[in-house]
Amino acid sequence: MQGSAVTLTLAQHSAAWRFSDLGPIRRLQLRQALFAWMAVTLSGAQDPLVHLLAEDALEQGGHGQATVVGHGFATSTRQAALVNAAASQAAEGNGAMSIGSAVLVASLLALAESRGDSGRAFLTAFAAGQDLLDRIATGSPGAAALAAAAGGAHLLQLNAADTAAAFALAGATALGAAGLSRPMQAGKAAADGLLAVHLAARGYGHGAETLSGPWPAVLPQLDQPMPQDTTEQQRNLEVRFRHQSLPVLDEADARSLLRLVDQLDDLPDLSPLAGVLAARPARRH
Repeated sequence: MQGSAVTLTLAQHSAAWRFSDLGPIRRLQLRQALFAWMAVTLSGAQDPLVHLLAEDALEQGGHGQATVVGHGFATSTRQAALVNAAASQAAEGNGAMSIGSAVLVASLLALAESRGDSGRAFLTAFAAGQDLLDRIATGSPGAAALAAAAGGAHLLQLNAADTAAAFALAGATALGAAGLSRPMQAGKAAADGLLAVHLAARGYGHGAETLSGPWPAVLPQLDQPMPQDTTEQQRNLEVRFRHQSLPVLDEADARSLLRLVDQLDDLPDLSPLAGVLAARPARRH
């Protein structure tokens, strides 16, 4: 299959996701991934580099569209995604999430908050982006930017052609990430993915609808194995979340976040979640 055909096939599959496609197990896995992201990001928000990025975003200004986790302010969607994605990869010993999944969550939270999207819309876009990551099977910054583009395109309800254009743009802009530190790679991938989506939504990028890379010629069927013990897995994630968020959130805020994520399917928008994530400015080292 030619590169353009592969790109369009991936885009068609990504754009076709609906909330009704997400069974209980998949929704649980996505909520657990969000728990893991919040834990490492709240911890990483205290990293010196992340403080510098947050200070730069505050200095640059911009519309207060999306929350900067752990810093008590909102900034533009792309700036928030950049800072939060960097924070998700900054904490030492963070093995909770791959760079691709971490970038995907950072991008989608920022975009969904800025648009007022529901918890269901967020989860469906998360599933679309994660599915793309699983299919291309790589943890590179380029793959992370593609996942951000896939999820973002789904939130914006782009058609397959525009989604393919977003893929091509995200893949091209992500090539400049080589040599950066892991937090900076993550931040750039998040910002690049969202930029690609917004440009594609405005009609740009249809002249280059081919991704370069070892993408699959056919789409494999992805089975969803039943977790052996979801209750124990959930308990362990909550314990880890409470431990890693302790320097930033008090017990009441931590309980509130756990409750909100558990009720994510029913949230009309993500403002309650974002409000708690921004509630306590992180302490500087």
